[in-house]
Amino acid sequence: MGTMGEICFGSRGVVERYWNKPEETAGTFKAGWFHTGDMGRMDEEGYVYILDRKKDIIVSGAENISARDVENVIYTHPAVQECAVIGVINHILR
Repeated sequence: MGTMGEICFGSRGVVERYWNKPEETAGTFKAGWFHTGDMGRMDEEGYVYILDRKKDIIVSGAENISARDVENVIYTHPAVQECAVIGVINHILR
């Protein structure tokens, strides 16, 4: 509870694969679970909060950093009207 992770779900109503798209199927459907690509957390009452997209998480060393969190900090500066944060591959630290 309270820890951010990928939102996944499974039920009889969820398809098992994408039609003629084996690569997308392999990345999305794992062990009977549909991986949404959304990052979120669940509170004590069972409510799920969508916080980010998995593709927007920047991995730096052993840390997962939310691009949205960094953008929110940048937006606190009065001179900033718009910003976007992206990850760039570091060939040394890779």
